[in-house]
Amino acid sequence: DPSLGFQSKDGSHVPRKEVIGLAQDTIRGFLKPLVRPNKPVALINLHIQSNVGDTALMSAELQLLRDLGVTQDQLVVNTTVPPFTGMIGWGTMFKLKNTVNAQGGTVLFAAGGNMGTIYWANQRIYNLVVKMVPNARVIHLPQSLVVKDMHKFNQTTGNIYRNHPDLHIFMRDKSSFDIATQLQLSPNTKLCPDLAFYLGDLSHRIRNNPAYLNSKSILWMKRADAETPKVSAEQQRALTSGGASGNSNGNGGNPHLKDLIGPTDWRGKNCPKAGPLREHANSALRHAATKELYYEAELQRGSELLGQGAVVMTDRLHGQILSYLLGLPVVVLRDKTYKGKHFFDTWTHVSLSDTKYANTTSVAFATAHAMLECVV
Repeated sequence: DPSLGFQSKDGSHVPRKEVIGLAQDTIRGFLKPLVRPNKPVALINLHIQSNVGDTALMSAELQLLRDLGVTQDQLVVNTTVPPFTGMIGWGTMFKLKNTVNAQGGTVLFAAGGNMGTIYWANQRIYNLVVKMVPNARVIHLPQSLVVKDMHKFNQTTGNIYRNHPDLHIFMRDKSSFDIATQLQLSPNTKLCPDLAFYLGDLSHRIRNNPAYLNSKSILWMKRADAETPKVSAEQQRALTSGGASGNSNGNGGNPHLKDLIGPTDWRGKNCPKAGPLREHANSALRHAATKELYYEAELQRGSELLGQGAVVMTDRLHGQILSYLLGLPVVVLRDKTYKGKHFFDTWTHVSLSDTKYANTTSVAFATAHAMLECVV
């Protein structure tokens, strides 16, 4: 359904690979007619590159551009703007104005979850570029839209977006789609799966991994950033009950915790620090070949991290999506902005045997444990 997402006709389980294939076809079908052939293309990312979800999106972007026939010569801008600064380099601005805009090319804003007022500095960059390229086609690759101050957003971003003659917005969940259409940001607004789905089935990445093959555990991936929800008393009890991997204080009365690895996150004591690995801080990552090698290494790191569990429970959106692509049963918990739940409700809920949503941590433990009993 173009305004609701994926729906099962009779309410029955839809196989994971069928959903992935349909998502890939949907993404390709939307984008193929939009990227202007033989015209310059600019790809602008606003990501923290030590976050595996971000690097997965960047890898999917490059794969999509190849499939759309975009050549390296056409891709005149492929840069990551320093996140949260609201600034864009002079060299990038020059190419946007004098090459992409002057020749009527295409500007692609990175897929992700940084549109709206939650990351206002990033939204200011989008606003700046949209005003800068009135003759180019501008495409927001699938995004979540979170708006806390509707009036401010409408008077700033809304007015800028509505004035652009060729702006295309793809929203990756129904909640974001409803906000964008309510504000009439663009007549070319569509609901589209997250771009990470373009990576396709990733089960081969863990199929021969001993940690996955021998796992009888639940991997708990829990956000540790600005979008972390407040820890409720119920969750705090779960966190301190013990029994998780590396703890030695027993199961604290909760029989599910003995099967638990975590909580962990993409970034932690065993993960690379963000700063040195951001493109704008590391000249080696500005070269196409190096970018792809780095994205591949990060995707493999994330796959191996998730593959420690036979089942995953997570409040990270790309913890949910990559688990799904890897073929791991996943229990979705809410994050601060409900991005994960909105995405689940729009797309992955149709795979009834593979994905579940839990309102509380204790329900998530119980649900994950029941799923674990089915797979080990």
